[in-house]
Amino acid sequence: MEKRHKVDLTPLRNLFEKENRMAFWPRIEKALAHWVKVARTGKLPLVPDKKIDAVAYAVAVAKATGRPVEKVVFVSRKHPFPKPEWMTENVYRDSLWDSLRDSLWASLWASLGDSLGDSLWASLGDSLGDSLGDSLRASLVDSLWASLGDSLWASLVDSLGDSLGDSLWASLVDSLFYTCGFALAGDEERFRVCLDLLKVQKQALGIGFKKDKPQTFIAICA
Repeated sequence: MEKRHKVDLTPLRNLFEKENRMAFWPRIEKALAHWVKVARTGKLPLVPDKKIDAVAYAVAVAKATGRPVEKVVFVSRKHPFPKPEWMTENVYRDSLWDSLRDSLWASLWASLGDSLGDSLWASLGDSLGDSLGDSLRASLVDSLWASLGDSLWASLVDSLGDSLGDSLWASLVDSLFYTCGFALAGDEERFRVCLDLLKVQKQALGIGFKKDKPQTFIAICA
């Protein structure tokens, strides 16, 4: 029998109600529906690279990070690169992350922070930013993040390892945080930018920009 995790968006909804931002709630609920399903079922249904609109993916990443994206390289979570017969599974997973980390110029989550962090705090108001940001993180933890983290780990760590899982999780968490944050701030323009990024993340989870080609972005697909 399939194990299902409990997910309850009530704490997050209550925060939107408290901040008088319920006009945004239907779109937030729709944007989170995919991730709620992932959290409940423990399954992360990424898409094969051939079925992904690479142009739309690049545009979404570029708008959210403020960095130009000329190309997106999709890496399969099932077969990132062939494992030599002599190599153990643990060493293979560690070497995978080492290879990707050494190839990265900037991670997605760090790029989002550089691009959107100051804007979010300014939109929330400097005097309220910290407290409302803390309230948002707490409500997301209670509503979704705990179960979603378990599901992401179950779906990715066996094939990709702990360290890469950490980076993917941080990028997804920040994507969710900024989407909800700009909605709470009433910042329609940046809210839409974050919605577009969250939409493409359903197909492939973003990792970051290549070190030798900083306008090339890397993402994990099916």
